Amino acid sequence: MQRLFLTLILAGTCSLAVPALGAQDAQWYFNRAEDLNSKGEWDKAIADYTESLRLDPENAVTYRSRGVAWYSKREYGKAIADCNEAVRFDPAYAEAYDIRGLVWFAKGDYDKAIADFNKALAIRPGDGEAYNERAAAWFAKGDYDKAIADFSQALRLFDRNDAVRYANLYDNRAYAWCKKGDYDKAIADSSQALRINPQNAYSYSSRAWAWTQKRDWDKAIVDYNQALRINPKDAGNYSGRGWAWEQKHDWDKAAADFGQALAIDPNYAEAHMNRGDLWYNKGDYDKAIADYTEAIRLQPHNAEAYDNRGDAWEHNGEHTKAIADYSAAIRLAPKFTAAYKSRGDAYHSQGDQHKAEEDYARAKELENPANGAAARPAVNVDQSAREAFERGNAAFARGDFDQALSGYAEAIRLNPKYVTALIDRGNIYQARGDSGRAIADYNEAIRLDPNTAEGHYNRGNAYAASGDLDKAIADYGEVLRINPKNVAAYNNRGNVCKAKGDYDKAIADFSQALLLRDSIDAATRAVLHGNRGLIWYEKGEYDKAIADYSQALTADPNFVNAGRCLAWLYATCPVEKYRDGKKAVEIANKLCQSAAGKNWGCFDALAAAYAESGNFDQAAEWQAKAIELAPDATARQELRSRLELYQQRKPFRERAKK
Repeated sequence: MQRLFLTLILAGTCSLAVPALGAQDAQWYFNRAEDLNSKGEWDKAIADYTESLRLDPENAVTYRSRGVAWYSKREYGKAIADCNEAVRFDPAYAEAYDIRGLVWFAKGDYDKAIADFNKALAIRPGDGEAYNERAAAWFAKGDYDKAIADFSQALRLFDRNDAVRYANLYDNRAYAWCKKGDYDKAIADSSQALRINPQNAYSYSSRAWAWTQKRDWDKAIVDYNQALRINPKDAGNYSGRGWAWEQKHDWDKAAADFGQALAIDPNYAEAHMNRGDLWYNKGDYDKAIADYTEAIRLQPHNAEAYDNRGDAWEHNGEHTKAIADYSAAIRLAPKFTAAYKSRGDAYHSQGDQHKAEEDYARAKELENPANGAAARPAVNVDQSAREAFERGNAAFARGDFDQALSGYAEAIRLNPKYVTALIDRGNIYQARGDSGRAIADYNEAIRLDPNTAEGHYNRGNAYAASGDLDKAIADYGEVLRINPKNVAAYNNRGNVCKAKGDYDKAIADFSQALLLRDSIDAATRAVLHGNRGLIWYEKGEYDKAIADYSQALTADPNFVNAGRCLAWLYATCPVEKYRDGKKAVEIANKLCQSAAGKNWGCFDALAAAYAESGNFDQAAEWQAKAIELAPDATARQELRSRLELYQQRKPFRERAKK
């Protein structure tokens, strides 16, 4: 799964940024913010909450609500700051502690999350949701007993009329029972979840996995059937059912299920492993080798895949290749007893008795439990890791980022070489502003797979966010080496080059991206033209800037930033031949209408346009509106300096670019 957190933004402004709204009473702004927040329009909601707080600066509820919006945007540092303010003004505000706990959980700081959930529960001991959230934190810490206790308390307190959420609680507790190895209780909880919500595919697949651990293949197959009836595009369930068929020696059905899993997800390493085992058990060693080889390509640090392929080579009489694979398995898992035994057999077949005896002796030494031997890596670790990863994906899709982080962390714990899980966890860390942890995850993913374009891309974004621009450029370069048609990498590298002042390289990147017309939609094309226009403007090549801003508006007529920059250029350009007050007024007027009176930057541009046209009274009127809406003292000071010019009946001019 690829999630690039692509940010195709206009890389700069030609005057000032987008403001908050104008003056109304605090409650009016709060009410509108709540409505916007519920619709997922978080930026607009935050602007309204901010205006409400300007008018009522000690309102704990407003701070908490703005914190929720920041949390939804994954700007966790700002969310915590707002929750801190909420509890400063109202120390008994349980909901603020609860939200702050969720933010700490998303940041992976489970102890702080638990501390905040404790505070919320001390104030409001009947809050079932807080118990559920604290249970998730205990689970993430590996304290399954405490997690089960909290899930159980949540079940006692939850509203049973909310069937979906009530069923999900049973699923959560079932997973905790599975982690403890108590599969009967896990099955009981999954069954209860299905009685409440019979259309939950996850409940069926969770119970199916528990049945496989009890080696009840028939019941597992029945549950996988039900899960696939509800969601026929789930590769994991096809692979799980295929594995159950394989244990029943129904090779054809197993092969069909593994094939279906791989048709849905060709990069599903576990399905290749399972099908490789199937071919091996049927004696078709060439096909087994092909599937193990693909599994190794996808998971180059999978010791069991090397060991299994070694067995297949050995059956084909390819002793040298078998030894090479057993050696790779031992290198990856130095206490892999079975690999030593198998390599000893291969050396024996080659007549190298000395090396064979060395391997047999090492295997015997490892079989002593005190030496921590691993006869074979834990069965179904990859399957469990995949399931944890999918849980993370499902949580991410529904916007539950704390659970997503937990799912990815569990997947990585089960399979430390899980490249995609490392990248996705890094994305969540980066989204909350923790570039250090994000880069650490991307580094590990790239170490495991140097050709992961997704890893390089996201690490480039993290380096750019942390100000390490040269490293960001290097990573975007790696992305383009791997995929020369990656528009996002060209765009982001162009933005970074602009930040470094290397305008020619930035222009080259935006231009190259625009050549990939088949790979970009109209909105992306507009952004690329807008970004390139900004650089032409900085270089003083105003005709080219006008051309790019105009093309941006042709591609996306609602692109406010490009329109504002074009109006600003026509109104304030230091070179007279490019100034056109009439065009500037026409463009800025449309912007102010489309922005419905919300964008003080547009008002600023319209004021400059009227001044260029000689209508200084209108210029002063619109500039006063811009000042009224400006969000901070710095912006207001700059706007007032222009208002003074208009009151003196003078237009504003930008300084000439060097």
